[in-house]
Amino acid sequence: MNQPATTLDVRDLVKTYDTASGSLTVLKNINLRLFRGEAIAVTGPSGSGKSSLLFVLGAMEVPNSGEIELQGRSLNGLTETQLAVLRQQQIGFVFQEHHLLPQCTVLENVLIPLLAGGGTKLDDVERARQLLDRVGLRDRLDHRPAQLSGGERQRVAVCRALINQPALLLADEPTGNLDRANADSIGSLLLELCRDTSSTLICVTHSTELAARFPRRAELRDGILHEMT
Repeated sequence: MNQPATTLDVRDLVKTYDTASGSLTVLKNINLRLFRGEAIAVTGPSGSGKSSLLFVLGAMEVPNSGEIELQGRSLNGLTETQLAVLRQQQIGFVFQEHHLLPQCTVLENVLIPLLAGGGTKLDDVERARQLLDRVGLRDRLDHRPAQLSGGERQRVAVCRALINQPALLLADEPTGNLDRANADSIGSLLLELCRDTSSTLICVTHSTELAARFPRRAELRDGILHEMT
């Protein structure tokens, strides 16, 4: 049997910030390899560097050293313009806050990432409709975010993150603002959609219940990523 293609390959990743009291290293020699369609949950105490890890892996911050390869392409040395194109085409983000535009409808919010690529086509609109149907929002396409519940808004955010069919989906505390029922629903949704679309998922969470549902789990402690077996 052929091995799945590697989506993400991280080698000896280091991230340091300058602070008033000196340099602070939040990521120390991180190594991680994820194949197409895999999902991993990353836990750790507040301030352990979980969000920094996502920002670096998502090409929003540059590491001090080490290498990141996405779909076989090294991120090292890419210009900010090249990184922006890569983020738009290959990476999806889901945050604790949904960040929906209040003046736009549900359907328009899902289609927003495509605007940076030159606009939407009929196929894009149909894919957005299918995603929203899949998450139970078929009857909410013309609603504004203020007309939705918290769980519904986060489902829209998940659809928006997947509209470009990204190779890598990064979720930063995606259930942090939700009640237990909605948190369970969003957790299931992320795993199901990533499996169905073959996206690779990295989810940072404080929720031990959510993390336990992932096939791979790791903990970030003192800047070091410890994968659980």
